Amino acid sequence: MDREKEAWEELERSSVSCGSRWLLVGVFLFAVFAVFVVDLWHPYGPRDAVRTFSERSRPLETDTGSFDKIRSWNREVLTDIEGFEAQIEDESVLARTIPFYQWFMVRALSTSGTGRVLIGRDDWYFLKEGLETTLGWGAEENLKKADAAVRRLAGQLAQKGISLILVPIPGKADLYPGQFSSRFTTDGVLAPAQRRERFYRNWASLPGVDVLPARELLTRLREKGQPVFLERDTHWTPAAMETVARALADSIQEEVADIESGGEPVSSPGDLVEMMRLPVALTPEQQVEVERISTEISSTRESGVIFLGDSFAAVFSDAVLGWGENAGLQDRLPALLGESFDFRLNYGDPVSGPGRQLERLLNSMGEDSRPRVVIWEFAERFLDEGEWDGLFR
Repeated sequence: MDREKEAWEELERSSVSCGSRWLLVGVFLFAVFAVFVVDLWHPYGPRDAVRTFSERSRPLETDTGSFDKIRSWNREVLTDIEGFEAQIEDESVLARTIPFYQWFMVRALSTSGTGRVLIGRDDWYFLKEGLETTLGWGAEENLKKADAAVRRLAGQLAQKGISLILVPIPGKADLYPGQFSSRFTTDGVLAPAQRRERFYRNWASLPGVDVLPARELLTRLREKGQPVFLERDTHWTPAAMETVARALADSIQEEVADIESGGEPVSSPGDLVEMMRLPVALTPEQQVEVERISTEISSTRESGVIFLGDSFAAVFSDAVLGWGENAGLQDRLPALLGESFDFRLNYGDPVSGPGRQLERLLNSMGEDSRPRVVIWEFAERFLDEGEWDGLFR
């Protein structure tokens, strides 16, 4: 039975008394009416948005034919409506209260108020999609599509004499199940899903393919008492990133550089906090220590490595992700190997976008310009979510 059918059956078995129904309806209608009244009350309210929408700031075209004129008017009206909606959203008092509503939901009810974030124990937050992959709720069909795409890519790269290294990053709940639910011990980890492990073993047996055991590396790191995932973020810690970067560098060449870098503290509320739009003033930040790569460290060789990946490769490298820059895997790998990398990252989808880029790149390259290694890093949840269809045909 799938989850949708199970939910419908639960609803059919549920009953609500007549008084409770009217109470819920009454509270909902009162809330809608209250927001409407407050929005029209000075100094709040979308009065400026109404004025802007009512007073057209540009004349309509009148020198064109009837059909073109109607089409032009329609475009302008739609543009005005979109601007009106955006201004209403900015000026509405409801938009200003959402962060505090979310904060109340988290603190009082232990729920995020949003479908994408789940509240764990001790102020740990989890991404719902990642948890679904951890629990094995993903469709088997999508995993088969991923398997087919990887096999096609491996065959194409093997013909060109290019090695492929796959780096699947386990989910946060895999390594910290006790921080999600009291049903698990706080120091335990979940066993990997057998169906994913079976595919990983099969991939590693292909010619020229290596699957980096990121799960084992991070599990051993956690057993040593090192934090592996950020508490209120979807990404790993600097220590976890460094462990995987070192293992990757060692798998590419025998000797890697010894990097001297100083530790610096960096703090952020976390992307899961931002996803819930919690008030910044009431949300504590987590602080970690990163080792920044000096900008004076330059590559001595041209790029012989293409790196496909997601935001795990860019966190601590791209300031947009909230954890500073010059200290992530994107900085560390080139410094360890002493050569530049061709990074092809897509934070929201490390499958279709980077995969298509690699296809075009390989087709346009001559024998002299081919890379010697392709690295493909992705969070395991993208085995269930990624658009693997049609890659590397």
